[in-house]
Amino acid sequence: MSENKLICIADQFNIGHKAVEIIPFGSGHINDTYKVTCTNKSEFILQRINHQIFTDVDGLMSNIEKVTHHIRSKISTDVDRATLTVIPTKNNELYYYQQNLGYWRLYKMIKDAKTYEQTETAEQAFQCGMGFGEFHRQLADFPPHELSETIKGFHCLENRLQQFEHALKHAEVGRLAMAKPEIEFINGRIAQMRDFVALELPKRITHNDTKLNNIMFDQQDNILCVIDLDTVMPGLVAYDFGDAIRTIGNTGAEDEKDLSKIQFNLTSYHAFAEGYVNKMGATLTPLELESLPFSCRYITYIIGLRFLTDFLSNDVYFKTKYAEHNLVRCRTQLKLISEMEAVFDQMNISLNSKICR
Repeated sequence: MSENKLICIADQFNIGHKAVEIIPFGSGHINDTYKVTCTNKSEFILQRINHQIFTDVDGLMSNIEKVTHHIRSKISTDVDRATLTVIPTKNNELYYYQQNLGYWRLYKMIKDAKTYEQTETAEQAFQCGMGFGEFHRQLADFPPHELSETIKGFHCLENRLQQFEHALKHAEVGRLAMAKPEIEFINGRIAQMRDFVALELPKRITHNDTKLNNIMFDQQDNILCVIDLDTVMPGLVAYDFGDAIRTIGNTGAEDEKDLSKIQFNLTSYHAFAEGYVNKMGATLTPLELESLPFSCRYITYIIGLRFLTDFLSNDVYFKTKYAEHNLVRCRTQLKLISEMEAVFDQMNISLNSKICR
């Protein structure tokens, strides 16, 4: 899309000044993201919402508005750096729609902030645990039923297995052959994943995509806020904890081709767990605490399953850069599961006040 068209879209929002420059921004797999600079040097984040994935844009943006409003009510200082700020359109809508161009939203840019793709220190892992723990704590009194389910069955095992089975039946022969070891790995662990799902854990408001790069840090590596709120909806804190560890505990990139670089960092795991329980521990039930270590294997399995399903479906969900990109992503997840399994006795510690600073 041309910059002139993007500027016209940005000017539909109530930003008070003319947009003069718009450039691609970030590395997200789902939405198209741009940085907007205005005549007065103010900056914003413009996103085209992927309507194929988020079909209920009203529910999606209503969720984000409700959650950020609730978080703001818990914060006394520097509010615009402690949560996302949705900029309404000039018609006071939460998003802008134009036929053939799609659905768009605008956030205030959080300046002097950064994200990480991989954990570099145990202190970063600890800060991330604090950040997601604080996010859960802030929303612990928000009624889950007031939010829409933006993606039905997002972390639901049976939903993902059903999609997987459909992909297997319709996959190209060549792709099936390339993915044979990964298919066997997935099938060999279905029973233990079903046992985990059978636990009766309470529904809460959860993020559902707690990758490391969805935490923003200031220049001193202190937590600012949690971002990318598209999948905030009712869920289980175990899933958020597990998904965070999936990235924070991984020594390699999500699409690393050299699997020898994919190892599980126990130091980062313990640091994150300490930070998380420091903020959220008293709010968790005993069963929730007990579920956290295995949740890391469960969510890594779910993400690996999704990458594999998308590969077998000819890459219809995740953006890819080459033909086997999703299969490579799947392999890193399955290698990480194997690494977790090898140290699971050490992971399976009691997450209580004894490990809090």
